Amino acid sequence: MNILRATTDYALRALLELSIARECDVSCAKLAKSCGTPKTFTYKVLRRLVLAGLVSGRAGRAGGYRLGRDPASITLLDAVDAMQGPLTVSRCVVGTKLCRRRRGCPLSKKWAALQQSLANYLREMSLADLVGALGHPSRAGMHNAVRNA
Repeated sequence: MNILRATTDYALRALLELSIARECDVSCAKLAKSCGTPKTFTYKVLRRLVLAGLVSGRAGRAGGYRLGRDPASITLLDAVDAMQGPLTVSRCVVGTKLCRRRRGCPLSKKWAALQQSLANYLREMSLADLVGALGHPSRAGMHNAVRNA
């Protein structure tokens, strides 16, 4: 069971790299290389993050991408919502119309509790928390690439 999709994982990687780069614009090509994804795929991920307001982009030769907000204000749940919509552990948690047995089902309450716990965990962790967990920022590949650009 994959609760987080691959695109969400790559979006989180890109957001982390942009958090490390701070105020520098980072090209899609550099992000793709750092994240280990094809450039066209990375571009699609970045477009979704731009639409969600998590990232801002500037076109042109001197353009690139940067965080749209302070890293402390962007949670992992923000990224999940941007990439795959509301977090859902099981469709029976979404609404009674999808599952006729929800009312008397012992699993429904368990799935709902799991979903709430996971959402809370992702809501409480920000990009700034992840950057802090890296220790020294120069340990991340993009940080050096941006500085040397």
